[in-house]
Amino acid sequence: MKKKGFTLIELLVVIFIITTVSFFTAPALFKEIGIKEEVSLSSYLKDLREDAITSKKEGVLKIDFKERFFSFRSSKAEKKLSMKDNELWEVLIPNSGLIRDGQVIISFPPFPSEDFLVFYQKKGGKEQTLFLNNVTGEIEIFEGRKEFYD
Repeated sequence: MKKKGFTLIELLVVIFIITTVSFFTAPALFKEIGIKEEVSLSSYLKDLREDAITSKKEGVLKIDFKERFFSFRSSKAEKKLSMKDNELWEVLIPNSGLIRDGQVIISFPPFPSEDFLVFYQKKGGKEQTLFLNNVTGEIEIFEGRKEFYD
């Protein structure tokens, strides 16, 4: 009578295959996790801009570099997004220049404005750029530091 089950060799082969697949897919997974903060920030910015236009009420973004957070206030809600300890953020505002310390309060008027906002994030030696076009409402995320001139 034959016993049903797997041999030790078969189990080792399956474990080897799973380990190999994990080895090659894990870096892509971790890259996606690293982009999560920028996606959250871009999502909050887009919501803030759209709410200001649809509700006809000004939205406010407060960036506190010392306390390390972004605060979003719209007619619907207030949201807060913390900066991670290993992140360095800067914001480029056309009329004010590049800001990396202190507090910044940016208002989103109830109409599309011609200004744009650029957020630079440095994390673990890598840089990313988040660009908000206030006219169209489009947000783009670029690998590396991308310079914009008005």
